[in-house]
Amino acid sequence: MSGIKGKNSKEETLNQLNRANGGFSDVTHLDSLEKSLENLGVSIDVVVSCLASCSGGVKDSWKIDYEATKNSLFSGRNRRASHFVLLPAISLQKPLLEFQCAKLKFEADLMKEAEDDIMIRVSLIRVLPIGGLGKALTPLEQGEMLFRLLGREPNFLKVPIGIMDFSIGVLDFLVKIFRSMEDAAEFGKIGRYYAAESMLVLDPETGEHSADKRLAMGKTHWMNSLRRF
Repeated sequence: MSGIKGKNSKEETLNQLNRANGGFSDVTHLDSLEKSLENLGVSIDVVVSCLASCSGGVKDSWKIDYEATKNSLFSGRNRRASHFVLLPAISLQKPLLEFQCAKLKFEADLMKEAEDDIMIRVSLIRVLPIGGLGKALTPLEQGEMLFRLLGREPNFLKVPIGIMDFSIGVLDFLVKIFRSMEDAAEFGKIGRYYAAESMLVLDPETGEHSADKRLAMGKTHWMNSLRRF
């Protein structure tokens, strides 16, 4: 899958990667991934993995953030890749969600693999807090920018975080009876997490989030990206 919500077709994806050898595979199955890499017919020196669940659901998180990412490690090692680079999420600095637990479980396995296999070097890029061009924006500032882009006066409906906590508590209770609701409960937790938690770097010395430790990268400002849609 490629693009926002996997909207890009194979042809569109290959056009965007027109200077690279592109391939497609079901990364949740090691045999399928191995076959796809074999069909490419090229050697592999480095594996860069930024796989992530599209939904954040419980089963999907473990299927993608853990199992599929581990498949990419095994496939690279089987094809004699000498370096594995993992690009996780900055939210792992405060893990409360299922997909974060899955990512951290893979990180632990990855470091164990690196200790046991001297043929592959490992890089965890969680230590590089990379952000977009310009200063860090609060959710309120992002919302105000959206209103300006639409030519409207800012109008926000603020909901107490306690309402989300109550709803999540109800869903967690229902999950004990109806296991099929576990994703609904997890989606509530994801919404609550990103409504309340900062995506800035957490300074381990002060316990505070800091915008000063963020690396501003890129050539296009967030506002200019929105204008394209």
